[in-house]
Amino acid sequence: MSGRDPRLGPVSLDPTLARFRRALRRSDRRHLYLLVLERPADAPNTIDLIQAERPAAPLRLLSAADGIDALAAPQEGAAVTVLDLTLDGGRPELVRELLQRFNERRNLVMERLGGELVILLTPSQERAVARFAPDVWAIRSGAYLIGGGDDGLETVTGRDSSPVSETPLEPLIEEVAQARRALERQADPGTVLQVAAALIRIAEEGLHRDSRVADWARESLALLRSLATEPEHDPGEIEGLKARALLALGGALEKEGEAEESVQCTAEAVDVLRGLSKAQPRAHLRELARALRRLGERLAKIGNLQDGLEATQEAVQIARGLAREHSAFLPDLANGLSNLSNIFRGLGRREEALAAAQEAVDWYRQLVQVRPAFFLSHLASSLNNLGIAFSELGRREEALGAAEESVAACRTLAKNAPNPFLDMLAASLTNLGARFDALGRREEALVATEEAVDLYRTLAQTRPESSRADLAASLNNLSVMLGAMGQPGQALEPILEAVEIRRTLAQTRPDLFLPGLYKGLGNLGLQLNALGRHDEAIEATREAAEGFRALTQSQPAVFLPDLATNLNNLGMMLNAVGRSEEALEVTRESVESLHELVRYWPDAFLPTLAGSLNTLGIQLEAQGRHEEALEALIESRRLHLVLVASHSDAFSSSFAMTLKNLGAVLGALGRHQEALEATREAVERYRALAESHSAAFVADLAGALNNLAAILSALERHGEALDAAREAVQLYAGLYPTRPAAIAHDLGRSAQTYHGALVANGQDPESDPLLREVRAGGIRAG
Repeated sequence: MSGRDPRLGPVSLDPTLARFRRALRRSDRRHLYLLVLERPADAPNTIDLIQAERPAAPLRLLSAADGIDALAAPQEGAAVTVLDLTLDGGRPELVRELLQRFNERRNLVMERLGGELVILLTPSQERAVARFAPDVWAIRSGAYLIGGGDDGLETVTGRDSSPVSETPLEPLIEEVAQARRALERQADPGTVLQVAAALIRIAEEGLHRDSRVADWARESLALLRSLATEPEHDPGEIEGLKARALLALGGALEKEGEAEESVQCTAEAVDVLRGLSKAQPRAHLRELARALRRLGERLAKIGNLQDGLEATQEAVQIARGLAREHSAFLPDLANGLSNLSNIFRGLGRREEALAAAQEAVDWYRQLVQVRPAFFLSHLASSLNNLGIAFSELGRREEALGAAEESVAACRTLAKNAPNPFLDMLAASLTNLGARFDALGRREEALVATEEAVDLYRTLAQTRPESSRADLAASLNNLSVMLGAMGQPGQALEPILEAVEIRRTLAQTRPDLFLPGLYKGLGNLGLQLNALGRHDEAIEATREAAEGFRALTQSQPAVFLPDLATNLNNLGMMLNAVGRSEEALEVTRESVESLHELVRYWPDAFLPTLAGSLNTLGIQLEAQGRHEEALEALIESRRLHLVLVASHSDAFSSSFAMTLKNLGAVLGALGRHQEALEATREAVERYRALAESHSAAFVADLAGALNNLAAILSALERHGEALDAAREAVQLYAGLYPTRPAAIAHDLGRSAQTYHGALVANGQDPESDPLLREVRAGGIRAG
């Protein structure tokens, strides 16, 4: 297992469930157990488990609707009574009435029991027992959480891939209202603490479902701070509630787009929990690890990857130590590893990203064996991460395998429960499309991406707020794919729709949706440019660049790469329409931006800088500034040598392009022998790429061969020049029937080189069959 700690044991049952089963087996007299079910749907399985543990005992099943009289009815023998309050989860007043009457008649009920009483509860009902039946709570033999760790309320992936808690908020809202009324009557410290705790509970439950969470969390914090000087209250209890309130507030602020404030709240929660864990490590270490994990996620989102890495590594370290003691903590470890992989990727540390992603997948595979219904979604998400990590190392086949497995898992999930998992399926199909595309399997890539678009369209009809942004992203991907297939006309429609959606979203939430709008505009510019609509392309790309320039003022590490990319594209577009001075200015800005980024994050931004230097070299060469062009291209080659040394597959194509351009500049400077060496290497690299990726690199290979022929002719190696020129024409001619508009110019240019090579070798161009074939297609040469 990649990266696995051998001291961590095998996955076992949730320890709380195991403890309950052991208690049930040992029980030989009347006992009262509370089982808090993370998912009420688990009630039937839990009842089956109780019956299996006590097969000889009659089982009596009651609900709150049966009333206190049924519960208090005399029982003979060792019957097991199960009071399933989860059946009445939507009727909190009925549950409250039963609990209050049970509290009053608790002695009678317990005397009449023939055996154990097991009460099945939701998490919110557990709090109702403590409030409305405090004496029942006091006499219980044990309270156990069934369903995923000690709290069972938090999903275990960075992206929430499990259904959101369905606990009704109405009972909690009523609880808060009652607590506030009590505070109005008697403003003593105990009542203040009661209100603060109630507010925190509703803030935690409402985090993904209610817009008032930030207000509730702020109110609870204000109350807790007012208690800081009260000597009769345990400071540890107040600090623990404060940490929970800060985490809820951080989550709410993140949803509202207040990223910096979210980080500040989360960091404060970490500080509080760090102090608590020093005094009581067993009680608070897990909470500290989870808070650190959230802090790492939120720091990464604002571009502070290094601090995010440190927080996440600490979270993983704590979770790994806890998991050595018990497998109940494995979900925390797996989740932390997934986040760690994402941050490593953001820093360009691809090997470490892969190791963390692989270990996360390994743990989730084991967890799925124990609880498939709960952990399959997390396995699917971690497989997506693993596929991306493989892809960034050029391991395309393994990346595809991970993506296909993720899609298969998501199909299973969506088939059984479409509402919470259709968006996961759509996201995994998007990644699958990208993996097919990287292997040159364009048709399969298109099928997967179109299915993702269709799913997001469906979701956008029922959940427009959460799904329209995803629809826009998938439309953007579809456009990119169609453009790469040489279909810019078809690529234009989806990107126009994506930009329209994002522009509408950005009007109401600019902080959240402007980055997506600018990314879409950048792609729109590329598609318009491919259609020859150069002025519109420049306008869209300039808007994207200016937008990212504004965003860079507040978050440079996050948006400077996008700014550099769009400036690079804008420079190429301006250069193509003869606006060479403007082109050079924006490309230089792109290179300067990337040099700044490389100073701090070399692994992450070296590839983009190498590409921008190549573009700068092309533009300088077009203006006849050969020496400056040579300087830029030599630096690009130097950077590419570093990149291909560790990631050859991932950067071979961009390195080949740089070598081809370097050869052309050296040739223009009369340094033909050096030009020959660079161009030969470019041809070799493009040939290998064309063989492994089919038609994707054939045109590039033909262009490099044409350059090679010109350099060989200058060295008077005419026979070799003729062979290279002939192959270039043959390759272009093979592409021309399916891509005439894109290939015509290059085919004509290579035919002209071939014509000259024939003459230099004493052959008659007019009688050459290859040239006649080219002319028959309407292409003139010579």
